[in-house]
Amino acid sequence: MRPSDCENSLSGLRFDDWACRLSQRTNRSLAGSRLALPQDLRDSDFARQARQWGMVVTDHKKADQTDSALPGFDAASAADAPDATALEGEEAIVHAAVHMPVTRTLLARFAQEEPGLRHARIATSLVLEPKTSVFLEALADTGARVGVFCEGNAVDPRVIEPLRRRGVLVEADPSWDTEQSRTAALRL
Repeated sequence: MRPSDCENSLSGLRFDDWACRLSQRTNRSLAGSRLALPQDLRDSDFARQARQWGMVVTDHKKADQTDSALPGFDAASAADAPDATALEGEEAIVHAAVHMPVTRTLLARFAQEEPGLRHARIATSLVLEPKTSVFLEALADTGARVGVFCEGNAVDPRVIEPLRRRGVLVEADPSWDTEQSRTAALRL
């Protein structure tokens, strides 16, 4: 994509609108990611807001030469990112895991340390979606017994069965009413 194409696709676009669309489409956290912008847009309101969000703004011409361990986006081509909302269960969790190197690295250290989290019992109350599923699976991989409660209106049903297959106790159902949610939370 030519720089002029990037400028045209970003002109008039608000960062919060762009970030909302991209993070929902990709199921990726943008904070801490690289954002490749043409040089003339690196001092724009869009770039300033991206920095406030915690993104590292880089020159799109040098994007391939920057730290490859830092996940990144080219602002103009972000609309071409894969649609993670179309992925199913395990596939959605694997997609999220690919973009969570820090979480995987930290929890892998716990798994290697003695006694680490082995034999620990960990109960959580989290929004249940692919990224939190990666976290829960990684905790379970350390040897901990892991359980999660989630209100019915905050659960992505795609991840329930894959988590259960991995041994995570899941107390979540999108159809629960308030009383059923309360009972499930207490079971955990």
